[in-house]
Amino acid sequence: MNENVPFEERKWTEEKEIERRKWELERTRNEAERAHDKSNAFHTYVNEATIEASNLALRTLVLINGGAAVAILAFLGAVASKDKVDFDQVGRVAGTLRFYAIGVACAVAAMAFAYLANFFMVAIETKRDRVYEHPYIRDNAESRRMRRFNRISHFVSFLFGLASLALFIAGMWTTGSKVTQLIESRTVSKAVGQ
Repeated sequence: MNENVPFEERKWTEEKEIERRKWELERTRNEAERAHDKSNAFHTYVNEATIEASNLALRTLVLINGGAAVAILAFLGAVASKDKVDFDQVGRVAGTLRFYAIGVACAVAAMAFAYLANFFMVAIETKRDRVYEHPYIRDNAESRRMRRFNRISHFVSFLFGLASLALFIAGMWTTGSKVTQLIESRTVSKAVGQ
């Protein structure tokens, strides 16, 4: 510093510099908090959208498997009301209902495990330690255990959902094959009967 500058002026300049640094630090902290708030809001929005989409997907799996089972039952009822029914062929088509019934059960199990995944996610947050030192919220043994349960529930829910979809596809494939065989056998029996 310049020795010709009076002490009072140097002191005033240093105090102004300290105030400027405090103001810069406060401004940076405020900007960081705004960025954190935006990130948290985005996380919350995406998490809610993800949960809603997964719930919709699981409800859809229940509906398509259940709807397919009802459609097959209606088809079999119409076929059974006709003359000269080959009940062996009808029984084979009816056997495909297992795919859809198990598909519905898998979708319901996926819903149950999705509920557990959400339950454990809340438990993680409630079990964490709240302290008055940075980072203010800390994991502990209980919250880490809840996190493992959350991940397992999430994974099992996903597997049951995939199984439900696979069962629907397998059921449609098998049902199509059995219905084709039923129609072909009726066509052959009509041709032989003429």
